[in-house]
Amino acid sequence: MNRSPRRIHDRQFFYKYMSARIAKIVLATRKLRWSSPLLFNDPFDVTQELRINFTEGELSVAVGQEVAALIVEGGPPPDGAHPILKSLLNTLNAQRTSNDLRRRLAQELQSEGPTPGQIDAWAEMKQTWNVIVPMLRILCLSELNDVTPMWLNYADSYRGVVLQLEAVDELDSALLMAGVVPLVVELG
Repeated sequence: MNRSPRRIHDRQFFYKYMSARIAKIVLATRKLRWSSPLLFNDPFDVTQELRINFTEGELSVAVGQEVAALIVEGGPPPDGAHPILKSLLNTLNAQRTSNDLRRRLAQELQSEGPTPGQIDAWAEMKQTWNVIVPMLRILCLSELNDVTPMWLNYADSYRGVVLQLEAVDELDSALLMAGVVPLVVELG
């Protein structure tokens, strides 16, 4: 059997909990419902509003520190670096810029706060998230077929069914890319 390059897990099966009524529809149409996160009953599944645990200023400081470190250390630009950063680092390297000048440049970068462009980009990122979330569709699956809360919440209070779905490499389905997203909760 050839393993699909799209497969990102080693699971053979995933499970879909549902009511008997929905199971009849799924079996008759051979189609699964991809849910809108706006309908999820758990607010932690997909955040409705982009909430990031740092400010524009903190992001600017962190980016400044990373760029400063690249300037001071020298060497080639990292893969995926912004073209302006690549150009700056390549120029500094080509001119064999002194360590003193590199440190002064790095220090100057670190003393700046968020630029108007960074503030605008931050606001645009949040606005984009607000537009994207209503368009998202998510196929909710489980790696287990015997989870009591799943039977209660998603299989009609224990009266429903759980369908076993096989991840078949030859079919190249979304099940090959399915995965469990761990819930990370920060306390304090």
